[in-house]
Amino acid sequence: MKLRILAFGWLCICLPAWAVEPLTLDEVLTSSLEHFPRIQRAVEEKLAREGDLLKAQGAFDLALEQDSLLWASGYYEGRSVESRLVKPLPQSNAKLSAGYRVANDDFPIYQQERVTNDAGEINFGVVFSLWRDRDIDPRRFELLRARLAITEADLDLALARVVTQRNAAHAYWRWVAAGRRVEIYRQLAALAEARMAGLEKRVAAGDVAAIQVVENRQNLLRRQSLLTTAERDFETAAIDLSLYLRDGEGRPLQPAPARAPAALQPLAPLPAHDRAFIAAVLERRPEFARIDAGLDRERGRLRLAENELKPRIDLGLKAGQDFGGGSRTRENFDTLVDVTISIPLETRRGRGMAAEARSRLRQLELDRQLMQDQVAIEIDKLETTIDAAREFVGLTSAEVEQAALMEQAERDRFSAGASDFFLVNLREERSADARIRHIDAHLGYTTSVVDYQAATFDTTALGL
Repeated sequence: MKLRILAFGWLCICLPAWAVEPLTLDEVLTSSLEHFPRIQRAVEEKLAREGDLLKAQGAFDLALEQDSLLWASGYYEGRSVESRLVKPLPQSNAKLSAGYRVANDDFPIYQQERVTNDAGEINFGVVFSLWRDRDIDPRRFELLRARLAITEADLDLALARVVTQRNAAHAYWRWVAAGRRVEIYRQLAALAEARMAGLEKRVAAGDVAAIQVVENRQNLLRRQSLLTTAERDFETAAIDLSLYLRDGEGRPLQPAPARAPAALQPLAPLPAHDRAFIAAVLERRPEFARIDAGLDRERGRLRLAENELKPRIDLGLKAGQDFGGGSRTRENFDTLVDVTISIPLETRRGRGMAAEARSRLRQLELDRQLMQDQVAIEIDKLETTIDAAREFVGLTSAEVEQAALMEQAERDRFSAGASDFFLVNLREERSADARIRHIDAHLGYTTSVVDYQAATFDTTALGL
């Protein structure tokens, strides 16, 4: 035991100055926010979804197309080459094109539309939908889905940060409480050690019976056992805390025992909540915004399903001009109008998609309603828990004061010969038990406050 105390003292002396400064909650929260893998994973997920959005936008990329035709055998020797730029647009399912085509005149009569003048033909065209696919189509739905996925990734990142900071704060306060328990049991063991030397002298002088030395040694061993258990719990708490406290490279960093704060944090009051406060919480909680994103996605899916039920009417406009020598029939500026109509005779696919989307919408609406009730109840329960914990802290604080008075009074009576060794030990251990209960009560209050800050999405308190 003496070796352990000496080793701890040398550790405090040899550590650099920054290492023995008390570790603060802000330091832990900053470290976990920057380096915790769950947060980093959420960041990477957002980047992946941004890549998915870029992929969906690729459906509207400009493309260069080319058609070549060569009459390989037979009577005719027609050759035709056409190159064109094609640009799909997200409005009205439109597609713009601009091209150049050149061909000789050795085609059969039924393919004379392929023939151009000597210098070829420049043409422009546009096709767009008048009914089906005018407002939405699978490509635009994919864009909507990808954008909402990024929104959900942002919300998942915010939620990961809050959960991580809450867990980091829990780990920090458990470590602080474990350090305070070690200090109490160390003081208790030190009292028994100091008393052992005095009792041995008194036994040698014949003032007390030798059995008191045996009893004190037994008491010392029991206190050392409690200290060993507390030190093990303190080290375990430090290991747990190292999951959130990391070095500049992101590696877990186990805090030195000397960095444990020497005192507990004063209790901070919490603001009372009303309906306006609950409404503000609902605006801050990412779970609700995530459900809203899901509702937007299902509404888009419903629009896409209803689009499947509509007839297709596509209008195409094309203009072209031939250049160079050739037939007089190809010298004028040509304008063509093309109308394509397609009417679905069976609509099971669209009706099935619509029924599924309506059901999903209703599910999400019910999920949102349930979550609103759960959040309100959660906040009520946490406030009740915090009030009870605050009262318990006050009771244990008063118990600590009374136990300390009784301990000192019994020690004074023992010094005056009016008490015995058994009562002094009993008062010391009851005083230590009272301080341990006060630490546990303080830990319960502090962790409940952290839960309350996470439930109300108090980003300032959580270091966000």
